[in-house]
Amino acid sequence: MNALDISQILLISLIGFLLVIVVLAVIALVVMAISKLIQLFQKEEAKPIKPVDSQPVVDTGLSAGQLKLLDTDEKTAAIIMAIVSDQTGIPLSRLVFKSIKLLKD
Repeated sequence: MNALDISQILLISLIGFLLVIVVLAVIALVVMAISKLIQLFQKEEAKPIKPVDSQPVVDTGLSAGQLKLLDTDEKTAAIIMAIVSDQTGIPLSRLVFKSIKLLKD
């Protein structure tokens, strides 16, 4: 049985490594070619976007009542209501807030 010296072992390893890289490159090229062929056969026309008819919002007069803001602004109150709705999983339209008060330390 022949014992391989270090140069032969390195040469065999290098050839194996290069073979793997070449095969992977060929597979990548085949995948890209198939992708291009599929795109040629499935050429779809861009559908025109229809403009949405905008209608004015009608105030139905439905309200859950008045919200009292104590020492806070509307933006902060809106953020608090959105967070409560998100954390509880209850839609904002189903929640009723009576008042929101800023607590001072």
